[in-house]
Parts: sequence; structure tokens; C-alpha cells
Amino acid sequence: MFTDDRFRHLSCIERCPLNYYALANGIIGGICLGFGILFLFIGLWRKYYKRLYLFFALFALAYSGTLFLGILYHDASSIEQYVRLVRWDVVPINLAFISLIWYVAEYTKARPRIFLWGLTTLFIVLGIAQIVRSNLLYDEILGLENLILPWGERLAYLEATDSILSLLNTGAWLAVLFFILYACTRQYLRGERREALILSIGVLWFVAAIGAELLSRAGVISLFFYGEFGFLGFVLALSLQMSYEVIKTEEDLDEYRVNLEELVKERTAELEVTQAQLLAKAQESAPLGG
Repeated sequence: MFTDDRFRHLSCIERCPLNYYALANGIIGGICLGFGILFLFIGLWRKYYKRLYLFFALFALAYSGTLFLGILYHDASSIEQYVRLVRWDVVPINLAFISLIWYVAEYTKARPRIFLWGLTTLFIVLGIAQIVRSNLLYDEILGLENLILPWGERLAYLEATDSILSLLNTGAWLAVLFFILYACTRQYLRGERREALILSIGVLWFVAAIGAELLSRAGVISLFFYGEFGFLGFVLALSLQMSYEVIKTEEDLDEYRVNLEELVKERTAELEVTQAQLLAKAQESAPLGG
């Protein structure tokens, strides 16, 4: 009896492998969602650097959206379902890129407005085009393939040849990367080395993830969806940096209040002494008798 139960348990595990990849995406998406909500409230509450926190909140929320959609389209059972989900994934992914470039512009104080607005417009146009015609990303769809991970989890992916629009989309992503590198370098040379180094952690993570994705597509390494974790470095590194800044600002404000109270007490005491001296002099100089 024990042997039969154990056999049934093992066979169930073989038939129903744990979805570690989907679970990892869900956990990361939940973390990003939490950070997004947290910094949204911080941005709405603070009077200073409001746009910085709001742009980061929008970026984290959009990234969490694309992670959750990724779980769905990697579980697709047909080409139509996969294409439909990828079609709507363009909304959070393009929103993530747009909010990221404006966040970096605020964070580093590098604001080439013509470039930023031009890139923003490009992402909006590409997004609308992909929503209206989802097949614009592909010249030819070859079929829906399944990647079986070592632990048995199945991930669906689309075998297709990229269109010119897809290449233009990739070019826009590279433009974002080069802008971040440019802004990070300027910030470092300006003397804000700690802030620039933290931003560079997110850049290196992003480059590593996208590079691994390209190598997997070229067949150099085993196929895997590394690019979906590309934004994770930005979220983790910059959320910790901004949390530190919030705490530091509150501590600075508390210290300022204490110093201000001490200063008021000192000035009040000096004023009382001065008033007493003036009163004494006035009494000495007053005519005697009357």
C-alpha cells in the first residue's frame, strides 16, 4: 500500500511539474507591484522630487504588468492566443520604457528634451501600430514551439521572422540603453558618483539580460527568456537608493527642526538679555524725582 501511494505521488510530480519559471515571474512581478504602489504614494505625498518618484512608480507598475502577461503567453496553447497576448503586452512594456527614460532624466538631471520627446513619440507610435495590427511584428510566423525546461516546465514561444517594425522596436530599446549610459556618465563626471554607480548596476543587469537573450536566439546558449528579467536590476537598485533618500531626507528634516528649535531658543535668550540691558540703561538715564 505504501509503495503504491509513493508511486502515485511520484507519477503525479512527473505529470504536473512545478512551474518554477512562472513562479519566479510572479514573485518578481509582485515585488515590482509592491514597489510601484509604495513609491506612487510617496510621490503623491511628497512636495519635492514628486516627478522622480511618480516616474519610478509608473515604471515599476508597468514592468510588473509585462511580467504577469509573460506568464500568460508562455502558457499559450495556440498561435492565436500567443499573438493576442503579446499584442497587448506592448502596452506595459512600452510604458515601462517611456517612464524609465523620464525617470533617468530626472534622476541624473540629463534632460535632452527633443531626444526624450522624440523617443517617447516613437514608443507611442510603435505601440499603437502593434495594437492595431498585431502581425506587424512578424514577416512570417513559422509555428508555436514548446521549450521544456530541465524540471519539466513547458514554455511556449513563437517561431517567426522579425519584420522591419520589430527591428525598429529593437532600435528604440537600444536608444534607451545608450541614453541611460550617457546620463549615467554625465552624473558620475558631475561628482554624483554614488548615485551614478547605483544606476550603473541596473544598466549592467539590463545589458547582461538582453545579451543573454540575443545569444540564446542565435543558438549560442540554450534558449531561455532572459530578457524578461532585464528591468529587475533597475527596480531593485533604484528602489533601494530612493528608499535611502527618503529616510535620509526625513532624518535631515528632523535634524533641521531640532537645530531650528535650538536656534530659536538661543535668539530668544539673547533678545531677553538685550531687552533687560536696554531697560536697565533706560532706568539709569531717567531723571530723578519729578
